[in-house]
Amino acid sequence: MIDQSKFSQIRAEIITEKGDLTFFGLFLREGVEDRWDLLVSASWLDRDKAAGRRYLTRKLNARLSDREILELSRIVVIERTDPGLRKLLNDVTVDGGEIRELKNLRFAGQSLSRAIILEAKPIAFAAMRRGA
Repeated sequence: MIDQSKFSQIRAEIITEKGDLTFFGLFLREGVEDRWDLLVSASWLDRDKAAGRRYLTRKLNARLSDREILELSRIVVIERTDPGLRKLLNDVTVDGGEIRELKNLRFAGQSLSRAIILEAKPIAFAAMRRGA
């Protein structure tokens, strides 16, 4: 079982160290019922995805147990301009440590049995919050 509180702490640390996140959530794809995808979107990830993935991997390895790491299938970095992400952000806003769970949805052509969303902000809101 995924530990939402640990991912909430990881989310807060990332925001402190790197700046705002546009999206941070865990998706459980149908047919892959025991492995979660971590989806992350942020302006700093758009600039250098490879370095961003390395940073996220280090952050997860530092905070999660070996068993918890095995619950993750992959880290997916999504560009803020992705149409699927923009549609999701129009429908769902999560900010300030709130956690929202969704069931039985579709994202980017994938059927998902569950989603745990820890950050979801429309791009304009994220830019206003940091004063950009």
